Amino acid sequence: MPTYPNLAGQGYGYILKQLQDFRDGKRVSSIMSAMAMTIPASAGNQDLKDIAAYFHQMKPMWSAPGLAGTPTDAQRQLGKSLYILGDHTDRIPACAACHGLAGEGNGPMAVPSLAGQNTAYIVAQLQQFASGKRNNSTGHVMHTIARRLTAKQMSAIAAYVEHLDPETTLGVGPKDFKQYIRAMQTMHDKKPAGTKGSSPAPASSSQ
Repeated sequence: MPTYPNLAGQGYGYILKQLQDFRDGKRVSSIMSAMAMTIPASAGNQDLKDIAAYFHQMKPMWSAPGLAGTPTDAQRQLGKSLYILGDHTDRIPACAACHGLAGEGNGPMAVPSLAGQNTAYIVAQLQQFASGKRNNSTGHVMHTIARRLTAKQMSAIAAYVEHLDPETTLGVGPKDFKQYIRAMQTMHDKKPAGTKGSSPAPASSSQ
């Protein structure tokens, strides 16, 4: 449903935190608060960890057919500008600074992936952050940012991220520095004879 979040492939740390917050009352939902309370207590919150791990390992639904609408060019440009650059005039930081250029999120910091997320869900969460109904982000940063956004800006950002696809935006090459180093090492190991650093091939003579 468009008003529900896409959880497939969502960050493990983020899902775990939300489940804990629903259970502990730090985040309130007419549906999820009650459901989280039904999850039996377990040593080290293992049940919650298992649920988070299950959704995290699922294939992400980036730009799923039938879910994404078609934003106007103006809406797309506004959403892209706010997401990538922010708006210093209104003291709105770039969404990409925390959520990643392709909306891939930040696992270690429990910042959620936004790529392919339903527009209606994103707008609803921004509205809840702005009103204070939801205020469980680290350092309350989302409450501070969302309250500076207009309804038009919220809709534009939501429409933009729904069409993001990390595999397209980031390409097929290395996604981080460690992968880059491994790729460079592989290229070095496969370097053919005759390239820089190898012994020159003997010159042939014509008869």
